[in-house]
Amino acid sequence: MNLNQLIPKDKSDLLPAYRLEDYKYEEIKSIIPQLMEWLQDMNWPVAGILAENLLRYQDDIEDEIMFVLNTNDEVWKYWVISIFGKSTKSKKIQERINQIATHPTPTEVIDEVNLVAIEVIKFAKWS
Repeated sequence: MNLNQLIPKDKSDLLPAYRLEDYKYEEIKSIIPQLMEWLQDMNWPVAGILAENLLRYQDDIEDEIMFVLNTNDEVWKYWVISIFGKSTKSKKIQERINQIATHPTPTEVIDEVNLVAIEVIKFAKWS
């Protein structure tokens, strides 16, 4: 199968997102960055389905999650923390979320990324 068929074409293109259920991480790892882009707005219909499927791979996509957490796209960071933060076992991701919670940038404060980070830390009981 052409992996491009697993990448949604627009925010309402649900079938590719559902098809991911049939694949192992090793089979789709090359398209993970493109799939992560669809988590930029959880109001998009496709985002929730992709989030559920990507959660299955969270231990394998640490680098992709860290990429998002190190961008200046505060809304994307907010959603990625909301999706992966509570269940991540990655010390690197936990440290980055803790940094956002305790030393947020001005834009992270404006977009309440620090608040979702604090919520995740309390829920996960990291400290």
